[in-house]
Amino acid sequence: APRRRSPPYWQRATALVMCVAGTLGGCTEGYPTSDTPHRTPVQMTTAERTREMNRLGEDAGAQRLWRYSVHEHCALAITVRRHEAEEQSFIARLSGQQVEMVSDKATASYRVQSLPSLGGHSEATVLFEAEQWTDAAEMASLIQAQRRECLRRAPLGKHPNTAPSRNTAP
Repeated sequence: APRRRSPPYWQRATALVMCVAGTLGGCTEGYPTSDTPHRTPVQMTTAERTREMNRLGEDAGAQRLWRYSVHEHCALAITVRRHEAEEQSFIARLSGQQVEMVSDKATASYRVQSLPSLGGHSEATVLFEAEQWTDAAEMASLIQAQRRECLRRAPLGKHPNTAPSRNTAP
């Protein structure tokens, strides 16, 4: 039987380069070609924070939809729809409140809630609930940044509504 000759070196090298180039070219498919700067919640504008809060609210899972809008005097208007129930809306005042994140093992979810920072007797107001810890942590960070921005804008010594909040939970 005649002996098979291997292709010349330059043909093998060209084939190898084409395979590698084709493989590496596919690595960027679907990914951005440049890095976009990541802005922290503190660096965002109120509109950007609200947009991010609404994005998280749409993806909260467990058949929940949360919508947010920021009102003057440190108020956060929240509308929540759970399962196929009617929407519930309420206003949560951010001044005079502390924001915390807690886990609920019974429902396997994470909540962002506000409590009076002066030790009032109000119950916690749930501001967000999600199945993913990362979503709840991001929401807590966004709400904290909005609260700081609100307090920063208030005239010195005249923080809006620093009395215990009259938040009404859904």
